[in-house]
Amino acid sequence: MTLLDGLGLLPQLASYSPEEVLRLTADALLKLEEMAPLGDVEPSIHVPALDWNKFVQFGPFAIAKGSKESSPHDFNFQAPTAQNNAMRVVRACQLPKSILLEGSPGVGKTSLVTALANISGHTLCRINLSDQTDLVDLFGSDLPVEGSGPGEFAWKDAEFLKAMQEGHWVLLDEMNLAPQAVLEGLNAVLDHRGVVYIPELGRSFTRHPSFRIFAAQNPLHQGGGRKGLPKSFINRFTKVYLEDLQPNDLVLVCRHLFPECDEDVLRAMIAFNTRLNQEIQLKRAFAREGSPWEFNLRDVIRWGMLICSSKPPRHPICDRPRNC
Repeated sequence: MTLLDGLGLLPQLASYSPEEVLRLTADALLKLEEMAPLGDVEPSIHVPALDWNKFVQFGPFAIAKGSKESSPHDFNFQAPTAQNNAMRVVRACQLPKSILLEGSPGVGKTSLVTALANISGHTLCRINLSDQTDLVDLFGSDLPVEGSGPGEFAWKDAEFLKAMQEGHWVLLDEMNLAPQAVLEGLNAVLDHRGVVYIPELGRSFTRHPSFRIFAAQNPLHQGGGRKGLPKSFINRFTKVYLEDLQPNDLVLVCRHLFPECDEDVLRAMIAFNTRLNQEIQLKRAFAREGSPWEFNLRDVIRWGMLICSSKPPRHPICDRPRNC
């Protein structure tokens, strides 16, 4: 099922349209049913009674709450595709392994993990990786002591090591941009050992039971400078593929973000953005130089913010523009 979830992100299917990928996925599901019939499945899934003060549930799956109070978020879980993506992530959280999210740019990988952390009361530490990232950026290093004499240094934990000891969530963004040295340094944290050894201190740090790692990456064919992660490294994760948001999902999201904007205008913006993405990404009708170009929810949100900021303020009594 994980493989079928990610069919649309395979480099071999990069030239396929969304409709063709959906058809291919449906055919694969029919073949899977033919090879391994499931029989009659109970239409309603039994969910055991849970203490809602300690758990947050998405569909038939739940995650334990953290020590923080739930905080507000801007992520819209009303969109069907967003709901399905959230359920897949929570389903992956049933295992103690780290989670690797893969999806197209703008699909909501970072915002989804942030929203889940806010809802469940976990502190999230987000770290952007690049080809310049070093292990000291994750674990820490010796730094000059503030207010002391020259040449006096002391060890200072980096954000990753702090989160590991305190039981927070960590999101490693752009995982397939990280250099090999960083991947090798994370191995001991990701496997059964769950430790980090700091040679400068001569001691090991064991991860907290509530500590969880999320990693996010774009597919290899979307964005430059990306590399395929080693198979042995990927096996340390539970991989989750996130579906692209459909036009109806985008309308729900934009209506939530821009309630004062006319819905017909929003639909026209989304239709234009979708058509532009199809012409450039799939058909490659123009703008080949400097590609790849992606047009997604981020562009629609920027467009909506621009429209809302340019609107004249409304009169509080007649609800007409003040310049009328």
